[in-house]
Amino acid sequence: PGQRNCSMLQHGKFRLGDFGIDHGPYPATAELAAGATRFPECLMSNLIRKVTRRIDRSIGMAIECVYLYRLQDRDAIPSLSPPPGLEILQLQPDQMSLLTEVLPSLEIPKLSQTQVQHSQCYAASLGGRVLHYSWVQTSGPHSILEAGRRVDVAPGEFWIYDCQTHPSARGLGIYPYMLTFIARDHLQRNLREGIIYTTVENIASQRGIQKAGFTLKETLRSLRIGRWYMAF
Repeated sequence: PGQRNCSMLQHGKFRLGDFGIDHGPYPATAELAAGATRFPECLMSNLIRKVTRRIDRSIGMAIECVYLYRLQDRDAIPSLSPPPGLEILQLQPDQMSLLTEVLPSLEIPKLSQTQVQHSQCYAASLGGRVLHYSWVQTSGPHSILEAGRRVDVAPGEFWIYDCQTHPSARGLGIYPYMLTFIARDHLQRNLREGIIYTTVENIASQRGIQKAGFTLKETLRSLRIGRWYMAF
């Protein structure tokens, strides 16, 4: 039965490419309805979830919430221990290709000019491989996409954003340690306040941010229509 189902998937009559799903051809609608009970349950569930997410991101509407955290120069920064052998690097513009070790789908040429001009990228390397990166901005305009806002970084502020950890390195404490490293580095330069944000759904990020000593100060809300966000 499993081989038969795979054959139907391989020789189906249409694709769901309109939703950006590239998993090969699927049976025509009538075939799918007739044979739905024969398909592996996990395959159908994954397909439905992928289609639903794609449709929602294309035409869906929702209220989005972004949590904004702050750490000031008078606040205590926790002393966290990094994994043995962890090395923190400040990447130069000609080293941006290293970021694909963390996120292979990242398109380096699409990094905005504003990001490169006004931000510094910190990377965490373990065993000669980059496993995490975080961006820090100290001047210029900054966009909080999910909140539908664009702000100007004030003098004395440093904004931490676009933090990514390779799946194989999650749970090692690299993310909160990186945040404390960045905070100390910038407060020692006489900057007065660090700001970081994450979405309400990203529980892992919230835990890492709080572990690094940042305090929740504000909830930003926006109306999302497809891929557009409008602050309110």
